[in-house]
Amino acid sequence: MPDLLASLADHELVALRMLLEQLGFLTGLLVECPDDELDLRLQVTRDGQDPLVEVLLAAPCVPAPARWEAVRVGDGVREVWRGPERTRSGRELGDFVGDLLSPLTAELARRYCRLG
Repeated sequence: MPDLLASLADHELVALRMLLEQLGFLTGLLVECPDDELDLRLQVTRDGQDPLVEVLLAAPCVPAPARWEAVRVGDGVREVWRGPERTRSGRELGDFVGDLLSPLTAELARRYCRLG
């Protein structure tokens, strides 16, 4: 685990946490290893209450997908959404997370792709 934590320090995680915290969000890191595969998620809330957004991150040394993906967790429901391209500005990731933390509306489905 120490090697994993050291590699995460160089990972995009640090910059993402700083960006989202500067935008007023609360963040936390969820690291799990089901079936010996790293599952890395940046958990984000506005106030520590529901809903919660888990931004899916690629493990170190694994190519990241072209677009951001996140899980919206609220009211006992988990929904996976695909957001903006990773090459876009960090502000667009902040908008994506903020939109997922807001009450779901038809506009959300027009802006992003719900995967499940």
